[in-house]
Amino acid sequence: KKYQTSIEESDTKLLQGVVDSIHTTVMHSVNLLDVSLLDIGKLAISLQWTELQKVDEMFTEMVNKYSLGMKSKGIEFKSDIQLATNRMVEVDMMRLRIIVENLLENAIQYTLGTEKNITLSVSNDEKQMHIKVSDTGMGIPEAEKEKIFGEFYRASNARKALSTGSGIGLFTCAKYVKAHRGTIRFESQEGKGT
Repeated sequence: KKYQTSIEESDTKLLQGVVDSIHTTVMHSVNLLDVSLLDIGKLAISLQWTELQKVDEMFTEMVNKYSLGMKSKGIEFKSDIQLATNRMVEVDMMRLRIIVENLLENAIQYTLGTEKNITLSVSNDEKQMHIKVSDTGMGIPEAEKEKIFGEFYRASNARKALSTGSGIGLFTCAKYVKAHRGTIRFESQEGKGT
């Protein structure tokens, strides 16, 4: 016999919450493992020449995945993916995914208040790929900006607002970006966003 059931919207939100929790746990586990490997100098990323079409597909999948979760949190999520898909890029796809997911997770976690917006922009030029995540979150205090990519560091306003967070997401992002021969930077204004 075939049974057909419908899932209520409340069930969908509950299941999305479970999926988000599992995903966050897995991401933190990978981050912790990689931090351990970094500490002993054994982190080996696997850079491979990859068509930007595959990178574009990965970003599209991530946008689709994050859209539902952000909507349920009242966050307006915009994306602008503009890659020249006929080109190649040397990248570790798993670490690239972790970089962007860490940045998005940070943006989600620290975007509080009434006006909640997050934007993901991705483009490329002749030599580099450019990824930008912007939010209307709590921002980073001026005096703490130089420490933000430090291991286990969380800004004081972030610690006050949320007790959760390991302080390794941006640290691993910085290490992964450096391993890709790239640079990572940020602009932030406390109370306005990053």
